[in-house]
Amino acid sequence: MQIDAFVDGMEELGDLGPGASLPPPLPPKKASKGMWIVGVLVVLLAAGLGIGAGWFLLVGQQPAAPLLPAPPAPRPVAEPVEPEAPPEVMQLDEVVFDSDEPAAPAP
Repeated sequence: MQIDAFVDGMEELGDLGPGASLPPPLPPKKASKGMWIVGVLVVLLAAGLGIGAGWFLLVGQQPAAPLLPAPPAPRPVAEPVEPEAPPEVMQLDEVVFDSDEPAAPAP
């Protein structure tokens, strides 16, 4: 079974408990001068492309026409208009829903 094979593989490792000896860690790799030069060139190229695209999109274009239309010319002052009489208003004293009886007229 797979579990037996796993257990056998773990027994071959020996004791790896707290105090067991582990191999020493690998020393960190240092980047070579060539890698530094390539990295700096990539960063400068990306910065130049970003600045160029911004210059082309924002500065290189002609100024756009104003988005808002010109305000309309002021109208001449007209004579004051008298307000109209308000329409006749009917007030209900009571509202009854779902009623079989007809509503009585208000006095």
